[in-house]
Amino acid sequence: MAAENKTSDPDQPNPNESGQVPQDCRADPQAGQGNTKPETQESMAKRLERCKGVLKPPPTGDSQTDLPPPDTGKTPIIPPGAIPGQPAK
Repeated sequence: MAAENKTSDPDQPNPNESGQVPQDCRADPQAGQGNTKPETQESMAKRLERCKGVLKPPPTGDSQTDLPPPDTGKTPIIPPGAIPGQPAK
């Protein structure tokens, strides 16, 4: 029996062999911003049918970065009572 490529949730679209959701099942990152041609209801219905009603959002953030964030150091913590007396103004 051949192994099938399935996700853990049967309602989710099956990823391709690279483990990614097919491109047509990703939400358009420009949708709703007024600068793209709106899809017809029929084409959107077909797209949702192919994707079993689930469109994945576009990737965001720094997921493609190779460098770790810079070291920010340590914030000193001064316990209560360790502050010396302050001169009066």
